[in-house]
Amino acid sequence: MISFLKQPFPCTFGHKINFYVAALVGTFVAAFLLIFMPFGISESRDANTIIKTIGFGFVSFTVMLFIYFVLPKMFTNFFLEKNYTIGKELIVNIFMVLLIGLANSIYANNFIAHPETHSYLGMIWNTFLVAIFPISFLTLIQFNRLTKANILASQEIKLPVNQKQTKEFETAKLITSEPTTAEFKTTAKQYYFISGEQEKKQLNMENLLFLESDGNYAHLHQFADNQYSKSMHRTTLKLLEAENSFPNIIRCHRSYIVNLDQVKEVNGNAQGLKLTLHNYEDVVPVSRKYINDVKSYFNQSK
Repeated sequence: MISFLKQPFPCTFGHKINFYVAALVGTFVAAFLLIFMPFGISESRDANTIIKTIGFGFVSFTVMLFIYFVLPKMFTNFFLEKNYTIGKELIVNIFMVLLIGLANSIYANNFIAHPETHSYLGMIWNTFLVAIFPISFLTLIQFNRLTKANILASQEIKLPVNQKQTKEFETAKLITSEPTTAEFKTTAKQYYFISGEQEKKQLNMENLLFLESDGNYAHLHQFADNQYSKSMHRTTLKLLEAENSFPNIIRCHRSYIVNLDQVKEVNGNAQGLKLTLHNYEDVVPVSRKYINDVKSYFNQSK
């Protein structure tokens, strides 16, 4: 059970889609309460009963926005995608349910004339009992669906068997031979450019492993002269994409650009694809949005 809770799970907090999810849940809460009138709402003779009932939906919407967009900024290490698991997802969902129950209980006691929620703990507990089972069930369904889909996607990608040998041969050829005038343009295209506020760097594209976003900076990971190195540059992945255009060097995640010619193994889990590179111990993630781009490159390379 513990090992299952440690399984990777996609961390989508901070994504724009969460705003629409929160709006949908808030609308559902408001509609549900308008139809069934629980918590003493039906006994409230106030002319603004409908507006006050809709307020429950707005409270739920606001709490979810806090969870989705504010909490990850407060606890960045907890919400790091590479360390995010199904256990953490369940913890966040439980916390969300409890916080919604508390917020709606406070709202009911202050704005409903005859609330049935005099006990905050009672309201929180009832909310927890109602929501925890469907949330847990949906989380498990999503985990199984994404895991199966991404494992299948990884199996559909067939890497060239001689990719590493070909890459080493071409690199050796570039080093040992002088380019002719006719070959100059082809050779020039082998360089990747990184322009920052006070620098303009170019590196042999064969040495590039991947680039990783860090706010207004980008970490360059490369392997040159039989040595791995990492350096920081004041630029963004968006600017790098605009400055360079190579079919093998693509955005694979909102925080990563990868050199697909460096890939030696592809695996899948609930978070997406995981790329294992030559001369690098860790993996580079591929989010669901970019899986087809990775598949297309290798399918065209056959």
